[in-house]
Amino acid sequence: MTNDAAVARSLRADLILSGGAVKFIGLVGAIVALMDAGYSFPRVAGVSGGSVVGAILTAALNGDPLTSAEVKELALSVLLRKWRDAARFPSSVGRGV
Repeated sequence: MTNDAAVARSLRADLILSGGAVKFIGLVGAIVALMDAGYSFPRVAGVSGGSVVGAILTAALNGDPLTSAEVKELALSVLLRKWRDAARFPSSVGRGV
């Protein structure tokens, strides 16, 4: 095995991505940074917002892998406001009496 092949093989990581719309942007940034550092991700799992990031990351798994710029572009095109939870309490809660 050549040195380059050994380095390429060592820069693989499995991803487990947590949920949350606020974390979504942070996950995208972290993954883009890892991709720019040369990491690849043979296995990806996620919940909620993390599953969306994982789906974007693996979108081209059977074809050409996405570049970090493409992952960032796709992720930032997701409309996070569509994920907003329905209000659990009436709108007057938290405003005082």
